Amino acid sequence: MDLNQWLDYFVETTMFAQAITKLKIDFTLGKARFYDAFADQLNKRQAKVVTRIFAEGIKELEGGLTNKKYRVITRCSATTATRDITHLLHIGALNQRKGGGRSTHYTLATIDQTLLSRWQSTQKTELIEKTNPQH
Repeated sequence: MDLNQWLDYFVETTMFAQAITKLKIDFTLGKARFYDAFADQLNKRQAKVVTRIFAEGIKELEGGLTNKKYRVITRCSATTATRDITHLLHIGALNQRKGGGRSTHYTLATIDQTLLSRWQSTQKTELIEKTNPQH
């Protein structure tokens, strides 16, 4: 193996690890900022849902939060879920994705979609590189 190829591999791997670490730090800072801004405004059900979403890490909940997922996580009625979600939207803790009615999906305000896109892109690139080595 050529030393330059090894150095290229080593540098790329190091840069990839740094990028992942930066994403994780950004996520952790976003989580801290979210709780600083909203912790005192959340009821127990809302806090439970937020904790569950953050537990998923940077990828958040698959497909975002819906009224149904809210009800499953909190074991509350549809009316209570709607009221809680409306409150989260009102205080700015949730962002509503495009769409509406039964198909309405929400994301936490601090989960930056560009970070999520970068994370997914990085994961896809890593998988491709692992399955198709260029050595």
